[in-house]
Amino acid sequence: MSNADLLKKGSLGIISLNLEALTIDPVLSIDRKKKMDGENHLRLKYWSIPNEPDAPKKIQKLTFTNESKADLTFNMNINGPFEIVKTKTNSGASHPLSGT
Repeated sequence: MSNADLLKKGSLGIISLNLEALTIDPVLSIDRKKKMDGENHLRLKYWSIPNEPDAPKKIQKLTFTNESKADLTFNMNINGPFEIVKTKTNSGASHPLSGT
């Protein structure tokens, strides 16, 4: 682009922008109290004989909360002998792979 082209009305020439953003930190908080080390600890109880009268329930509920109040989508992965039985959300965001 020549200097004459830069002077034409509506011509901006070559523009370089330096953009910076401060974004929210997407994090889910678990519904357990923090301990002295600042971390949430979780104790799952399960007996080898689950049909005993005093045995704990096989399904234990955990609540993860998005405290940022922004509609965000999260993925959760489970390892070991655990599985996700059911999920529920009150977020207005929909997962990009959900098809809705």
